[in-house]
Amino acid sequence: MIRNIILSLIAPSSLCIIYFLSAGKIDMIIPWNFFTLYTLNFIVMPIIKNDKELMKERFNKKKDIKEWDIIFNRLFSFLLICLYCFSGLDYGRLNLSFKSELFLQITFLIFWIFTILISDITFYVNAYYSRFVRIQKDRDHKVIDKGPYKIVRHPGYSSSMFGIFCVPIILGSYSGLFISFLIALVIIYRTQKEDSTLINELHGYKEYCKKVKFKLIPGVW
Repeated sequence: MIRNIILSLIAPSSLCIIYFLSAGKIDMIIPWNFFTLYTLNFIVMPIIKNDKELMKERFNKKKDIKEWDIIFNRLFSFLLICLYCFSGLDYGRLNLSFKSELFLQITFLIFWIFTILISDITFYVNAYYSRFVRIQKDRDHKVIDKGPYKIVRHPGYSSSMFGIFCVPIILGSYSGLFISFLIALVIIYRTQKEDSTLINELHGYKEYCKKVKFKLIPGVW
């Protein structure tokens, strides 16, 4: 459990360092609240879930991961670093755009917390919530159709896509929304590829698609 928590903390702590180094200052209340909540979530969720097999799945790279998904993860990580780095530079040094006002930062922080809660619920109900796309035959992979999965087929991606638009505004940069848009496009692409993979390779997923018709946004797609 301790190892899993430490591994989970690499992402939020790294992004925090990148942002504040890029901004060149640390006296920013809302970003600190954001990173504190972000980090706490990575600590608390593995403890609540308490699923050793899922943690092994998430942190041990498997041989049957789809090649396109390896590319996706690298691109996603690169764009995420760019988002935090650019938001920090914009807010603290370059002043390329209007800085987010406190009211907007708080409003979007609240909305971001809502997206994180959706992501956490998705993580909790899905015993196969891997970081990579693969059919987990070694873990008797089954279709998950409860919780948020009753509304859309990929609620984890839905929460990530909406949440990523909150981040630059919380961190004080409107111009960072351009990178958020690029990340959203990458998420949409991965959603389509993963959905096709599950339809073709996971038993029962075609029937599930007939019940839950939307992939990311209810009533839209």
